[in-house]
Amino acid sequence: MSTQEVFSVEGNRVVACQLFANFPVRNPRHTSTEVKVYTSLVVIEKGGKRYLATRKRQLSSLVFSAPVGAIVSIEHQTGSRHILDHAYLKFFVVTDGQYEVVLKDRASSLREDLKCTTINLRPLEELGELELAEAEAEIRNRGLLPSLYDPVKALWHWWVKMRVADLAAVQPQQPANIDEVIAELEKQIAEKEKELAALKTKLEELRRLKSVSGRIASIASIEVK
Repeated sequence: MSTQEVFSVEGNRVVACQLFANFPVRNPRHTSTEVKVYTSLVVIEKGGKRYLATRKRQLSSLVFSAPVGAIVSIEHQTGSRHILDHAYLKFFVVTDGQYEVVLKDRASSLREDLKCTTINLRPLEELGELELAEAEAEIRNRGLLPSLYDPVKALWHWWVKMRVADLAAVQPQQPANIDEVIAELEKQIAEKEKELAALKTKLEELRRLKSVSGRIASIASIEVK
C-alpha cells in the first residue's frame, strides 16, 4: 500500500487552540467529546484503487495545539442508552484570533444551541449537498475515490477550492503601540482645544462689537431727537 500527499499544512506554524463551551451532560456514561485535527489529504493505493484519505489526530481535550490552516472538527454527544438528547458537530480552521460561534444542537429530542468562544479556531460555514457533490465530482475526476471514513469532500472544498489554509496563514495586522495611540490622541485633543479657544475669543469679540454698536446707535437716536 503506497501513500501520496496531495495537500498538507503540517509544516505551518503551530498555535494553541481552545474552545470554551459548557456542554450539557445527560449521562456521563453515555457522553463523549471528540476533537479531530486534520492536517493532510493523501492518496492511498489499495487493491488497485486510489482513495483520497486524510492524516489526522484524534483528541478528547478542548485545549490543544495545531498548525495554522488545519481543519478541526469538534463533536459532543450526550444522552442515555437509547435516546440522544444533545449532539453538536462543528468544523473550524486554525488561525489567529478570538471568535464567537453558536453550536447548533443536532439532536431531535431536545434542542439547546450553545454560544461559545474559541481561541485560534475560526468557525467554517456549513456545507450544502451541492457543494459536497461538486467536491466529490472533482475528486472522482482525478481518478480518486473519496474515503468513507473521513470528511474528505468537505476538506477538499475548504482546502482546495476555498483555500482557507492560505487565508489562515496570513499574519494578522499588529496593533499599534498603545503609547503611540495615546500620544496621538492627546495631540489631537490639544489642537481641538486651541481651535475651540480661538472660536470662543472670536465669539466674545463679536459680542463686544455688537454691544458697542448698539450703544452708538442708541446715542445717535437721542441726538437726532
